[in-house]
Amino acid sequence: MSTSYHPPHNYRVVAPDQLRGFPKALGISDYWTPGTITLATQGKPGDLALVSSPPYDSSQHDSSGIGVGTFQFDMTTRTSKGWGGGIVRYLQSGKPCVWKPGEPKEGTFNLVAEITAEDAAEVRVSEREHIEDFQRAWDCSFGLVAGLAPKCSADSTEGAIRALVTHLIEMGAAYVIPADPGDLANWGPRVLAVYKALCAHSYKRDDKGHHSPTEYRFTVHEKTITVRFAFGPRHSSEEVVIPGEISPVFTAASYEEYLQAKKAAVSRPPVVAGAGLKVGTVVVWSDVVADGRLFEDYPLGLSIAEQTVHTVPDLKTERWVVDMPAINGRLHFEQGEVVEVADTHAWVKIDFRDHNDDGTFSWVTPKVAELNLPGGYGYVWLRHHLLKPKT
Repeated sequence: MSTSYHPPHNYRVVAPDQLRGFPKALGISDYWTPGTITLATQGKPGDLALVSSPPYDSSQHDSSGIGVGTFQFDMTTRTSKGWGGGIVRYLQSGKPCVWKPGEPKEGTFNLVAEITAEDAAEVRVSEREHIEDFQRAWDCSFGLVAGLAPKCSADSTEGAIRALVTHLIEMGAAYVIPADPGDLANWGPRVLAVYKALCAHSYKRDDKGHHSPTEYRFTVHEKTITVRFAFGPRHSSEEVVIPGEISPVFTAASYEEYLQAKKAAVSRPPVVAGAGLKVGTVVVWSDVVADGRLFEDYPLGLSIAEQTVHTVPDLKTERWVVDMPAINGRLHFEQGEVVEVADTHAWVKIDFRDHNDDGTFSWVTPKVAELNLPGGYGYVWLRHHLLKPKT
């Protein structure tokens, strides 16, 4: 394979003790995160600009990788019962293992990793892939909005925001739009959150073994076993960093639909937010929503966050399904328990099982069954005025 490459930014050749998990990990890359991202007017109300502080500089991404050399890292023993020690992880990895001149019958050996110039170049190329992933993450979040903002100039701030939202929806990039785009202050945190989430996609490479050896080669010489690594094919950033996997928080089909929903929210009967809610309160749907029929009160239905069934009460959890019928049915006909209260929302613990007389149970919907929730309980993040204490 060719060893030509564009050097990663801030790439450093380091010793094994500077690599977490060596020799399983031969390189490490970390992504840079700005302190803040802000969308603001510039010059006049209808001119928008997106900026980061400090300004983005791809050279701030750090990469480290092993250099050329032979490095002792462990001991291993072969007896009549088989192998023990450091070599076991390789033999049980499921990857091909090649022995020269042959696998020894018994003995205690030093394990050393031999890194040739070609190997070191392969590691550098692999870490460069992470850097390219981080750049794609920036381009699909900050770069996308920053590039569109000047093209959305209008007579007013609202007009510019309307144009920006419309363009992003048309481009299939609604994932970067905040839940309430009418407020400029909401854009920066959403763009930053999307950027971080996309950067995290890069570590799929490690989870999927893209940067792991495809074969281990062992050379036995007296009391030493030298380990060499064979590397696999390259994978483009487009295969790894996928914006379509980011769950949107803006759920309207258009800016006009979003404004309609906001107007409907303002016209609702006044409710004392969070009245009677505290940790431990048993709740059902509020009477503000007639007969538990959410669509009458919310033309767009619940937001994605409010349709989320979690295994634990954590908004950042990756285990969730959108299952509004399950949430609606359980809180309408059964009950839930408040486990945490914030300014506008509460975490509600709901039992998503139907209990049978014989002691068995079934899940309320197939989607919930997919999660196999521990103890049968899921957690939902709901606005205060959707809830009332059960009497």
